[in-house]
Amino acid sequence: GSWWEQCRERFDYYRDFVVKGFYEQHFSRLDRQILLVDMLTPMQAGQAALRDLQLALEGVLGSFRYGQNSLFARADSGIQRIEVQIDKATAPNHDLLVDGLQPSYSIRNGQLRLAFNVTAVGALQISSYVYDHGGNAKGFAATELDNNSQPLSINIESPVPGHHQLVVSGKVAGSEQVLQKTFDMMFVADDGSASYDFTFPDGLRSYTAGTRVLQPKTGQLYQCRPFPQSGYCTQWSAASIQDL
Repeated sequence: GSWWEQCRERFDYYRDFVVKGFYEQHFSRLDRQILLVDMLTPMQAGQAALRDLQLALEGVLGSFRYGQNSLFARADSGIQRIEVQIDKATAPNHDLLVDGLQPSYSIRNGQLRLAFNVTAVGALQISSYVYDHGGNAKGFAATELDNNSQPLSINIESPVPGHHQLVVSGKVAGSEQVLQKTFDMMFVADDGSASYDFTFPDGLRSYTAGTRVLQPKTGQLYQCRPFPQSGYCTQWSAASIQDL
């Protein structure tokens, strides 16, 4: 008659009749179910966290009872036995993840430093290059990772406004396999007021006197002139020969 005994009885009833009954009537008979799994967090935490996630998934999947599929053959087919072979594909054991990047970076006092994070699944030899729009290398950084993450930074040599690419490669240790990720970005000159209202030609019809616009092809900033020249700011179409 104690409070603890009442709580235990109510919990036992809830477990045996509510939870178990709902499971047997619904989940135990499902043929398919989508599971959303957070992979990034355990990969950043290391091999032990990945192993813990694997054990948890195996425990969850072990609760499901898969349906039966009957196979039929014509009585006069001569088939006496059917054997089914299931080959489980080997899951990829290496991957390369990059985060912390921005779509554009400002050049301040003629200098630019690109910072980002790299995560390796497995043992990888990491190399990172920054190229300008003409394919010229502007900076480099390298490291070695083994199921962990590390921040990297690249000091850009003589940065100029315009389109650039970051190419991050990971060579699998002990093999010739190479993983590669490419990211596009813009370098913008910062003259102390480098903010802008639109990236050309987005919001074209909204350009008025004083509107600041970024030209993504060159990284240059433009500002609409006062009236009456401001009317020309919106006179552009995809068929135009000349951009900003």
